[in-house]
Amino acid sequence: MSYELKDIKDIRKKFNLTQSDLAKKADVSQSLIAKIEAGRLDPTYSNAQKIFEALDTLTKKEETKAEARSEEHTSELQSH
Repeated sequence: MSYELKDIKDIRKKFNLTQSDLAKKADVSQSLIAKIEAGRLDPTYSNAQKIFEALDTLTKKEETKAEARSEEHTSELQSH
């Protein structure tokens, strides 16, 4: 999935993560996340890549959970 810096805060909140949570997952500092979200800093390419990879991992996990729930629901309907 493709992300933009301006979307980080919305995506982070969608997953109910604090800035610290995202920072740990991306192996960057919380203050870096805060500065990026506030538009006060453009991160280096490598830091942006770390953050986007962390968000992508979260998105893929969420999609996998949604697929599993859908499959469970389908099998429940078929068994009735």
